[in-house]
Amino acid sequence: MVKRILMWTGIVSALPLAAAVCTSGVEPATVTLPMVASGTGLPGFTTAEGYEIEIERFRAAIADIEFTIRGETHAGLLPRLRDAILPSAKAHPGHYAGGEVTGELPGRFVIDPFAGEDTPLGEARLLEGDYNGANFAFLAAGPDDGIAGDDPLAGRTAVVGGTARRGERVFRFEAAVEMDAGAGVVGAPFRLVVRPDTRATLVLRLLPVDPTAEADTLLDGVEFEALDTDGDGEVLIAPGDAAHNVLRRRLQSHDHWDVVARP
Repeated sequence: MVKRILMWTGIVSALPLAAAVCTSGVEPATVTLPMVASGTGLPGFTTAEGYEIEIERFRAAIADIEFTIRGETHAGLLPRLRDAILPSAKAHPGHYAGGEVTGELPGRFVIDPFAGEDTPLGEARLLEGDYNGANFAFLAAGPDDGIAGDDPLAGRTAVVGGTARRGERVFRFEAAVEMDAGAGVVGAPFRLVVRPDTRATLVLRLLPVDPTAEADTLLDGVEFEALDTDGDGEVLIAPGDAAHNVLRRRLQSHDHWDVVARP
Protein backbone atom coordinates (compact mmCIF):
# COMPACT_ATOMS: atom_id res chain seq x y z
CA MET A 1 0.00 0.00 0.00
CA VAL A 2 1.41 3.32 -0.96
CA LYS A 3 1.90 6.16 1.46
CA ARG A 4 -1.26 8.10 2.18
CA ILE A 5 -1.65 11.66 0.99
CA LEU A 6 -1.53 13.84 4.08
CA MET A 7 -2.02 17.31 2.66
CA TRP A 8 -5.20 19.32 2.33
CA THR A 9 -5.97 22.84 1.15
CA GLY A 10 -8.43 25.58 2.16
CA ILE A 11 -10.49 26.05 5.34
CA VAL A 12 -14.18 26.02 4.57
CA SER A 13 -17.66 25.63 6.05
CA ALA A 14 -18.39 23.55 9.15
CA LEU A 15 -19.42 19.89 8.91
CA PRO A 16 -23.10 19.33 9.80
CA LEU A 17 -22.53 15.56 9.94
CA ALA A 18 -20.15 15.73 12.89
CA ALA A 19 -22.42 18.08 14.81
CA ALA A 20 -25.38 15.78 14.22
CA VAL A 21 -23.48 12.75 15.49
CA CYS A 22 -22.26 14.55 18.60
CA THR A 23 -25.73 15.79 19.56
CA SER A 24 -27.82 12.77 18.62
CA GLY A 25 -25.40 9.96 19.42
CA VAL A 26 -26.30 8.30 16.09
CA GLU A 27 -23.33 7.32 13.96
CA PRO A 28 -23.65 8.01 10.21
CA ALA A 29 -24.35 5.12 7.90
CA THR A 30 -21.79 3.63 5.56
CA VAL A 31 -22.76 3.69 1.89
CA THR A 32 -21.07 1.47 -0.70
CA LEU A 33 -20.92 2.83 -4.25
CA PRO A 34 -19.27 1.31 -7.34
CA MET A 35 -16.44 3.32 -8.89
CA VAL A 36 -14.99 3.30 -12.40
CA ALA A 37 -12.37 5.23 -14.38
CA SER A 38 -13.75 6.85 -17.51
CA GLY A 39 -12.67 5.04 -20.69
CA THR A 40 -14.53 7.03 -23.30
CA GLY A 41 -11.60 9.04 -24.69
CA LEU A 42 -10.38 12.61 -24.28
CA PRO A 43 -11.42 15.71 -26.22
CA GLY A 44 -8.95 17.66 -28.35
CA PHE A 45 -7.78 21.06 -27.16
CA THR A 46 -5.57 24.01 -28.07
CA THR A 47 -2.68 25.04 -25.84
CA ALA A 48 -1.69 28.58 -24.86
CA GLU A 49 1.11 28.27 -27.45
CA GLY A 50 -1.41 27.62 -30.22
CA TYR A 51 -0.89 23.88 -30.68
CA GLU A 52 -3.95 21.83 -31.54
CA ILE A 53 -3.58 18.70 -29.44
CA GLU A 54 -5.08 15.28 -29.94
CA ILE A 55 -4.12 12.90 -27.14
CA GLU A 56 -4.44 9.38 -28.53
CA ARG A 57 -2.92 7.31 -25.74
CA PHE A 58 -2.85 7.77 -21.99
CA ARG A 59 -2.32 5.38 -19.10
CA ALA A 60 -1.53 6.17 -15.50
CA ALA A 61 -0.94 4.21 -12.30
CA ILE A 62 -2.74 5.50 -9.21
CA ALA A 63 -3.69 4.23 -5.76
CA ASP A 64 -5.77 4.77 -2.63
CA ILE A 65 -8.63 7.04 -3.63
CA GLU A 66 -10.03 9.11 -0.77
CA PHE A 67 -13.18 11.21 -0.48
CA THR A 68 -13.45 14.26 1.74
CA ILE A 69 -16.02 16.38 3.47
CA ARG A 70 -15.05 20.00 3.99
CA GLY A 71 -14.77 21.66 7.35
CA GLU A 72 -13.63 20.99 10.87
CA THR A 73 -14.87 18.03 12.87
CA HIS A 74 -14.81 17.10 16.51
CA ALA A 75 -11.48 15.62 17.49
CA GLY A 76 -11.49 11.85 17.71
CA LEU A 77 -14.91 11.34 16.10
CA LEU A 78 -13.89 10.23 12.63
CA PRO A 79 -11.00 7.98 13.72
CA ARG A 80 -13.46 6.04 15.88
CA LEU A 81 -15.96 5.72 13.03
CA ARG A 82 -13.23 4.82 10.56
CA ASP A 83 -11.92 2.06 12.82
CA ALA A 84 -15.40 0.62 13.18
CA ILE A 85 -16.67 1.04 9.63
CA LEU A 86 -13.55 1.12 7.45
CA PRO A 87 -11.26 -1.38 9.20
CA SER A 88 -8.98 -1.78 6.16
CA ALA A 89 -8.04 1.90 6.18
CA LYS A 90 -4.71 3.18 7.42
CA ALA A 91 -5.06 5.56 10.35
CA HIS A 92 -5.42 9.22 9.46
CA PRO A 93 -5.12 12.21 11.78
CA GLY A 94 -8.61 13.34 12.71
CA HIS A 95 -8.54 16.67 10.97
CA TYR A 96 -6.97 18.33 7.96
CA ALA A 97 -7.25 22.02 7.12
CA GLY A 98 -9.27 21.43 3.94
CA GLY A 99 -11.46 18.46 4.75
CA GLU A 100 -12.00 15.19 6.55
CA VAL A 101 -11.40 11.82 4.89
CA THR A 102 -14.71 9.98 5.39
CA GLY A 103 -14.64 7.64 2.43
CA GLU A 104 -12.14 5.63 0.44
CA LEU A 105 -11.36 3.03 -2.17
CA PRO A 106 -7.95 1.55 -1.32
CA GLY A 107 -5.88 -0.35 -3.86
CA ARG A 108 -3.71 0.02 -6.97
CA PHE A 109 -5.20 0.89 -10.35
CA VAL A 110 -4.11 1.50 -13.94
CA ILE A 111 -6.46 3.89 -15.69
CA ASP A 112 -6.84 4.27 -19.45
CA PRO A 113 -9.23 6.90 -20.87
CA PHE A 114 -8.93 5.15 -24.26
CA ALA A 115 -9.95 1.69 -23.06
CA GLY A 116 -13.19 1.98 -25.04
CA GLU A 117 -15.26 1.41 -21.92
CA ASP A 118 -15.13 2.44 -18.30
CA THR A 119 -12.66 0.48 -16.15
CA PRO A 120 -14.16 -0.88 -12.90
CA LEU A 121 -12.06 0.13 -9.89
CA GLY A 122 -14.05 -1.43 -7.08
CA GLU A 123 -16.52 -0.54 -4.34
CA ALA A 124 -15.97 2.76 -2.55
CA ARG A 125 -17.15 3.02 1.04
CA LEU A 126 -18.32 6.42 2.26
CA LEU A 127 -19.87 7.67 5.46
CA GLU A 128 -23.01 9.63 4.76
CA GLY A 129 -22.40 13.35 4.34
CA ASP A 130 -21.94 16.19 1.85
CA TYR A 131 -18.79 15.49 -0.15
CA ASN A 132 -16.63 18.10 -1.85
CA GLY A 133 -13.29 16.56 -2.76
CA ALA A 134 -11.30 13.50 -3.76
CA ASN A 135 -7.62 12.60 -3.47
CA PHE A 136 -5.40 9.84 -4.77
CA ALA A 137 -1.73 8.86 -4.91
CA PHE A 138 0.45 8.22 -7.95
CA LEU A 139 2.46 5.01 -8.39
CA ALA A 140 5.35 3.68 -10.41
CA ALA A 141 3.64 0.88 -12.36
CA GLY A 142 5.01 -2.64 -12.18
CA PRO A 143 4.18 -6.36 -12.05
CA ASP A 144 1.68 -5.83 -9.22
CA ASP A 145 -0.34 -3.77 -11.69
CA GLY A 146 -0.15 -6.31 -14.51
CA ILE A 147 2.55 -4.26 -16.26
CA ALA A 148 5.31 -6.31 -17.92
CA GLY A 149 8.92 -5.17 -17.93
CA ASP A 150 8.83 -4.24 -21.64
CA ASP A 151 5.68 -2.14 -21.28
CA PRO A 152 6.33 1.61 -21.76
CA LEU A 153 4.51 2.18 -18.46
CA ALA A 154 6.85 -0.10 -16.49
CA GLY A 155 8.56 1.94 -13.78
CA ARG A 156 6.64 5.05 -14.83
CA THR A 157 3.58 6.80 -13.49
CA ALA A 158 2.02 7.77 -16.81
CA VAL A 159 2.57 7.52 -20.54
CA VAL A 160 1.00 9.97 -22.97
CA GLY A 161 1.03 10.05 -26.76
CA GLY A 162 -0.62 11.96 -29.57
CA THR A 163 -0.20 14.76 -32.07
CA ALA A 164 0.36 18.50 -31.81
CA ARG A 165 -0.45 20.68 -34.83
CA ARG A 166 0.33 24.35 -35.39
CA GLY A 167 -0.12 25.78 -38.87
CA GLU A 168 1.39 23.35 -41.38
CA ARG A 169 3.59 21.61 -38.81
CA VAL A 170 2.48 18.36 -37.20
CA PHE A 171 4.42 16.78 -34.33
CA ARG A 172 3.94 13.25 -33.03
CA PHE A 173 4.80 13.14 -29.35
CA GLU A 174 5.37 10.50 -26.71
CA ALA A 175 5.86 11.32 -23.04
CA ALA A 176 6.89 9.11 -20.13
CA VAL A 177 6.10 10.67 -16.76
CA GLU A 178 7.73 9.83 -13.44
CA MET A 179 6.44 11.17 -10.12
CA ASP A 180 8.31 11.66 -6.87
CA ALA A 181 7.46 9.28 -4.02
CA GLY A 182 4.34 10.45 -2.21
CA ALA A 183 3.05 12.54 -5.12
CA GLY A 184 -0.66 12.66 -5.72
CA VAL A 185 -3.72 14.76 -6.44
CA VAL A 186 -5.39 16.59 -3.55
CA GLY A 187 -8.80 18.21 -3.74
CA ALA A 188 -10.15 17.07 -7.10
CA PRO A 189 -13.79 18.20 -7.30
CA PHE A 190 -16.28 15.59 -6.10
CA ARG A 191 -19.68 16.92 -5.15
CA LEU A 192 -22.23 14.45 -3.92
CA VAL A 193 -24.66 14.33 -1.02
CA VAL A 194 -24.38 10.78 0.28
CA ARG A 195 -27.31 9.38 2.24
CA PRO A 196 -28.22 5.78 3.13
CA ASP A 197 -30.44 5.53 0.04
CA THR A 198 -27.91 7.06 -2.41
CA ARG A 199 -27.45 5.00 -5.58
CA ALA A 200 -24.80 6.15 -8.05
CA THR A 201 -21.64 5.10 -9.86
CA LEU A 202 -18.60 7.26 -9.14
CA VAL A 203 -16.56 8.10 -12.26
CA LEU A 204 -12.94 9.29 -12.09
CA ARG A 205 -12.12 11.53 -15.06
CA LEU A 206 -9.00 13.17 -16.48
CA LEU A 207 -9.72 16.69 -17.72
CA PRO A 208 -7.24 17.87 -20.40
CA VAL A 209 -8.62 21.41 -20.06
CA ASP A 210 -9.22 23.01 -16.67
CA PRO A 211 -13.02 23.58 -16.68
CA THR A 212 -12.69 26.78 -14.63
CA ALA A 213 -12.33 30.23 -16.14
CA GLU A 214 -8.55 29.79 -16.44
CA ALA A 215 -8.98 27.01 -19.05
CA ASP A 216 -5.37 25.88 -18.63
CA THR A 217 -4.46 22.71 -20.54
CA LEU A 218 -2.29 19.70 -19.69
CA LEU A 219 0.31 20.79 -22.25
CA ASP A 220 0.43 24.55 -21.79
CA GLY A 221 4.08 25.54 -21.66
CA VAL A 222 5.29 22.77 -23.99
CA GLU A 223 6.90 24.18 -27.16
CA PHE A 224 6.84 21.22 -29.55
CA GLU A 225 8.64 22.98 -32.39
CA ALA A 226 11.62 23.72 -30.16
CA LEU A 227 11.67 20.11 -28.97
CA ASP A 228 11.83 18.77 -32.53
CA THR A 229 15.56 19.41 -32.79
CA ASP A 230 16.16 17.24 -35.88
CA GLY A 231 13.06 18.37 -37.74
CA ASP A 232 11.56 14.91 -38.25
CA GLY A 233 8.30 15.74 -36.46
CA GLU A 234 8.94 13.22 -33.67
CA VAL A 235 9.06 14.55 -30.11
CA LEU A 236 10.04 12.43 -27.11
CA ILE A 237 9.46 13.86 -23.63
CA ALA A 238 11.48 12.04 -20.97
CA PRO A 239 12.08 12.48 -17.23
CA GLY A 240 14.48 15.35 -16.62
CA ASP A 241 13.24 17.39 -19.57
CA ALA A 242 11.67 20.78 -18.89
CA ALA A 243 8.58 19.64 -20.80
CA HIS A 244 8.36 16.56 -18.59
CA ASN A 245 8.31 18.75 -15.50
CA VAL A 246 5.49 20.83 -16.99
CA LEU A 247 3.37 17.75 -17.70
CA ARG A 248 4.15 16.25 -14.31
CA ARG A 249 2.98 19.40 -12.51
CA ARG A 250 -0.20 19.52 -14.56
CA LEU A 251 -1.08 15.90 -13.83
CA GLN A 252 -0.72 16.57 -10.10
CA SER A 253 -3.10 19.54 -10.25
CA HIS A 254 -6.63 19.00 -9.00
CA ASP A 255 -7.75 21.25 -11.87
CA HIS A 256 -7.29 18.35 -14.29
CA TRP A 257 -9.22 15.63 -12.48
CA ASP A 258 -12.66 15.16 -11.04
CA VAL A 259 -15.05 12.53 -9.78
CA VAL A 260 -18.67 12.70 -10.94
CA ALA A 261 -21.67 10.68 -9.84
CA ARG A 262 -23.56 8.89 -12.58
CA PRO A 263 -27.08 7.58 -11.87
